[in-house]
Amino acid sequence: MVDIHRAGRLMQIPLLTLLLLVMGLSPAAVASWAYSFVVNDGKVFVVSEDRVDESTLGDVVGKVTYHTDQEGTYGGNFSNIYPKGTKYYAIQGIAPESAIAVETQEGYVMGHGSL
Repeated sequence: MVDIHRAGRLMQIPLLTLLLLVMGLSPAAVASWAYSFVVNDGKVFVVSEDRVDESTLGDVVGKVTYHTDQEGTYGGNFSNIYPKGTKYYAIQGIAPESAIAVETQEGYVMGHGSL
């Protein structure tokens, strides 16, 4: 005859192991961003590979004040890819709420406003 209480306790071990494994793989532990972005004055700009010619740059409109590659909620002019100090520029003929130029080592790329 099978001891039901003992069988129930044995079933708890794999379930507990599975639970601990799932908790260890939570999104906070394996964070990954859906896209590269910068935040300027609370507005998110998704960074594209579209190049911006230096001759079309306007004034500096902001810069990265906080960078991390870990997901979370952050204040300031934040970026998940560019280091602190990276500058954002207005683009001539484009409203800065719609798009900005982001300084990179290779030149300038466009950040498209979202939401």
